Amino acid sequence: MTSYEKINNLIDQVRAFFNLGKVIYTTPEYVKFHRELEQFVFENGLQDTKYWSTIVSNLLVRSNQYMVGKEADTILTALENLKQIVMEKTYSSKYQFDLMNPLILKVAQKKIFDGHYADAVESAFKEIESRVKRLAKVERPELASKVGVGLMTAAFAKDNPAIILGDGSDSDNDIQLGYMHLFAGGMSALRNPKAHANLDIDKESAMRMLIFASTLMFTLDKYEVEKADK
Repeated sequence: MTSYEKINNLIDQVRAFFNLGKVIYTTPEYVKFHRELEQFVFENGLQDTKYWSTIVSNLLVRSNQYMVGKEADTILTALENLKQIVMEKTYSSKYQFDLMNPLILKVAQKKIFDGHYADAVESAFKEIESRVKRLAKVERPELASKVGVGLMTAAFAKDNPAIILGDGSDSDNDIQLGYMHLFAGGMSALRNPKAHANLDIDKESAMRMLIFASTLMFTLDKYEVEKADK
């Protein structure tokens, strides 16, 4: 279970307290929550944050105490703040989400947080495929029926491309051909990681693939800007 999943589980446990009636120190659900919460905080180095201090001051510490709704609400708010810290520590700084294209982040970021790495990659390349099809069929309507590698080789073909990258010079023709292979390669090798039995998708592998997907998506951003300026 990822850190993101663990803290969501803790949040769900607090919400469940509202349905238990009077929650005291020895309530089994509370004992479980208390144990898992402390383990989570120290695993992630969160004990020095102000939000942990807020949680501690609202936790049950004596057997004659019981939790009221206001305390549970305060703990929920603090846990949500801790979740944001965990996400920033675990993902934003380590994996540089800030380098990714916003359209890739929109379809893939939550899946990465939830530990669905292959799904995140698949969603990213499907988003690229959808955008290429939308752009290509404006110039060549017959491409609307193409998908995957066939779509990419036709859309970015050196001869009669639907999506022209550059001004048609010899050097730009080389770039055109290079991007055709990059887009087609992405569709062939990365679009559906689960289909490749020999491709082990872990967090690091997924992030590298998403950086590559973002490079392709930024290329489409540039194409649309330049086309609008012509």
